[in-house]
Amino acid sequence: MLNHKLVRPEGILVLEPDVPLEADDFEDLAKTVNPYIAEYGKLSGVLIHAKTFPGW
Repeated sequence: MLNHKLVRPEGILVLEPDVPLEADDFEDLAKTVNPYIAEYGKLSGVLIHAKTFPGW
């Protein structure tokens, strides 16, 4: 699962992968990010917080 949080109104996306990523993770992420981008035009930043990267 790709845990994610969108910090509003700053527009910073925080990603916390804890298992290997799958296509469903990106579909869930898009449900959060796409409406924000539609409203504000862009994200201000992306922060990936992981002690290790579990892979794809």
